[in-house]
Amino acid sequence: MHELPGWIVLWQCLAAMLKVFAHAALALPCIAALTLLAGRREKSRLCAFGSREMALLSLPLAFVWPLLLISDVLLLFALTQGAVRLPENFSPGMPAMLPYSSALVAWLTGVLCLCVQLWRSRPHASPATLSPENRQPHMSAGLCLASALCFFAALALPVCPLAGLPEGLTASQAALAVMSSTLHVYFTCFAPAGALALSALALRPGLMQTWACPQEDEALAARWCALWAMIGYIPYCLDRWGVCLGFALRPGSMPPVISLRVPSLVAISLAVMCWGILFFRRAPRKIYWLNTLGLLLLSLGLCLPFASALWR
Repeated sequence: MHELPGWIVLWQCLAAMLKVFAHAALALPCIAALTLLAGRREKSRLCAFGSREMALLSLPLAFVWPLLLISDVLLLFALTQGAVRLPENFSPGMPAMLPYSSALVAWLTGVLCLCVQLWRSRPHASPATLSPENRQPHMSAGLCLASALCFFAALALPVCPLAGLPEGLTASQAALAVMSSTLHVYFTCFAPAGALALSALALRPGLMQTWACPQEDEALAARWCALWAMIGYIPYCLDRWGVCLGFALRPGSMPPVISLRVPSLVAISLAVMCWGILFFRRAPRKIYWLNTLGLLLLSLGLCLPFASALWR
């Protein structure tokens, strides 16, 4: 098997860590929209300001994603031509670059929707005087959902065969395959999104006062964030553990491609457990450190499949 150079492996490890922030940005607008739509009348203020805080957090994090897109393009050229440089005839409209350039357009549209939503939901005087009931929450939720759809498209387009369908594959089959894989990836984005939203809450102890909400609502907000962090990787872990157990119960040794994924799966599963404890313990502030531990374990789990190549 051809082994990649060490610098490319380190590059992939760094990109995997940055994906924690980029993927969080892609899912935060969706959680913000669901926060608005799930708000009961007595919690409308909490949901309105919680949604705004999530959208506000998503905006700076979203700018990590183009860096990963550029990294993927450079890595593609590094693997094909042996050097990190663009070819002389490079153009964003060339067939090989169409998936990436179209993804960038989708990302810019999502950022624009996010900016419009933040402008609409800005407090004119102070958070205490803002009345969520009079700010058209359904319009704000619609803008957040539009941003989430654009970010979803930006996630899907780089793997779309825009330059031409593979042989023997119809357009509907290709679309179904791309949609299915992207939905699986997008659902995992909820984990870093919820975890980073909880980190923002933990780092700002007086945030509830700026929302003009009772301090006891902090546990409710923290539990909501922990819920998304917990469920994001549950289907992924169940699927991967099922594959590992299936091979473990068969005669003979486990294939290396499966066994090398076990440490990563263990780290991600432990991260899910950390967020599960926060959710079921109603996320008291004294155990917020579990969220930081979960983020570190998730980053480690995403890096391990690439780092293991350095140990072989």
